[in-house]
Amino acid sequence: MKRNWLNVLFLVGVGLMVVVSCVIIIKTLEKKSITDHGIEVLAKVVEAPSSCDDLGRRPPYSKIEYNNQIFIKKTGNQFCHLVSKKDSVKMLTNRKGDELLFPNEYNPAQFVYASLLILIAVVITIRKFWF
Repeated sequence: MKRNWLNVLFLVGVGLMVVVSCVIIIKTLEKKSITDHGIEVLAKVVEAPSSCDDLGRRPPYSKIEYNNQIFIKKTGNQFCHLVSKKDSVKMLTNRKGDELLFPNEYNPAQFVYASLLILIAVVITIRKFWF
């Protein structure tokens, strides 16, 4: 009986890995689409880090307004200089205007990470139940 519960927990964990991978792939596809076919817009910086010198371990967030919507964006070392002490910033958006990306926010390596996570889940499942 105990072994059956462990198998169920195992399958739930593997299922969670696959779901997370699929979400990462979908979000990365959206970012790629916006990067390739998006519209460059000028958005208002509502709130941003005052300095990019000492961001700490947890990256700060910025509030950026576009089309009467506030977008909260992670502003790590890569994007801090774009918003710090600025009134506006160039961003990319989709046709609906409901997504906002920094230029170069799309990272194609995320496809690789998500694919590897799915591959690991499949290999673990095969090793567990067929060997």
